Parts: sequence; structure tokens; C-alpha cells
Amino acid sequence: MNRSSSRIHHGMIIAVFVAACDVEPMPEAAAVCNQPASFDVDPLGDPSMCSSYEPETAGEPIAVTFVNDSDEDIILRGWGCDGYFQLINALFGRITHAPVTCLTEQPPCEWMLRGEGGCVATCPQAPDIRIAPGRRFETTWAPLVLVEAELPQACAASPDFYGACMAVKRPVPGGALLTAMFASASQCGAACACEAGAEGWCEVQELADLGPSQLHTVSALYDGVCASVEFSLR
Repeated sequence: MNRSSSRIHHGMIIAVFVAACDVEPMPEAAAVCNQPASFDVDPLGDPSMCSSYEPETAGEPIAVTFVNDSDEDIILRGWGCDGYFQLINALFGRITHAPVTCLTEQPPCEWMLRGEGGCVATCPQAPDIRIAPGRRFETTWAPLVLVEAELPQACAASPDFYGACMAVKRPVPGGALLTAMFASASQCGAACACEAGAEGWCEVQELADLGPSQLHTVSALYDGVCASVEFSLR
């Protein structure tokens, strides 16, 4: 056997060996969190289907972390409805926002579907949180949003009760900004004093009287896919 034939024969043996091996495919790269997604999905689903207006239940909780990256204590402002941020998005001409509450200008779509509904008259405000420099406050969010919709008359329980409503849905993939507000603790003095625990934060017992000029706005991107969002407060 000449050298050329030997090389061909050797190459064939290697090829057969590789083909026979059960080689595991390389795993796909993990998604990078808090990066804009490029999905184009109607947050309501198919608007022609009555089932699209049914309320959905929350998926796995989203971890939301607020990190004090400044060199002084800060006050994280509590929003209404037990939250520390607001979400607003626009897809397919629909405004999507959170926190979820029935205290909105348009009634919940569920009421129109069933012809009945009720709403708690109050929506408690979350307490302000004082965070020490370099420390963090962690909370969770049940990922549900309100989606502006237009319930067709054919889906309504009553022929006279249809039209503009808010549907409770899980967030769809796509960049959405979460917005929080905070202030320097020096802006409110004794009104926002509290004793920080081992984790470096504490609840302010009385809501600090902070004006718009004293508050700073900070945003973080939630892409609808990753299980965490982090705010940097500085």
C-alpha cells in the first residue's frame, strides 16, 4: 500500500470512529439578561378570540433588586399597590403597564366577559425603604401586566357592556422599562430615620414627605424572559 492509499485508509477509519461516537452537541449560549429583545408579539394574543381577554395567572416570581451604588443612605420610594416600580410598554399600539390593579379608567376585560365584577376600593402604598451605601434591597414581582384592549361585542356577556377594557396578561418577550424613584436620605432628615438590620436596609415607618424636585428616577430593562431585574441607585 502506497503512502497516499495509507492516508486515505487512515482518514476513513477516523471518520467512521467519529460518526460512531455519540458526541453531545454544544449547549446553546445562555440568554443575556436585561438586554433588549427583538420579539414582535401582540401582548393580548389573538384579539379575534374571546379567550385572549381571559385573565392569566402569574408565572414564576421575578427577582427585583435595588442596589445602593452611592456613598450615602438613600430612600427607595414605595409605589401604590405594594410595589417599588412601574412598568410601561407599547407593542402593537397597546399600552402595557404594571402594577396590576382594577383601579383603572377602563374596567377589567374579565368583568365584560362575565357580566360582573368587584374591586377592592383601596390599593395600599408600599413603605419607603432606607438602604445603606453598598447594600441592596430585594423583593419579587409576580409577572403580570395590564394590557389595553377592545373587547368585541360578540365576546361580552351583555350586548351593552363591551369595548375598552384592561386585560390581565403575562408579559410577552420584548423590552420593557421598569421605573423606580429614590432620594437621598439627607433630603428628609428625621422623617425617614430607621435602624438598618443586618441586610443593610429598613422600612421607614412614616412615609417621607418628599417633593418631585427631591426625587430621582431610575430605570432597568425587563426583557420578559430573564428571571431577574436589577436597579442601580446612585
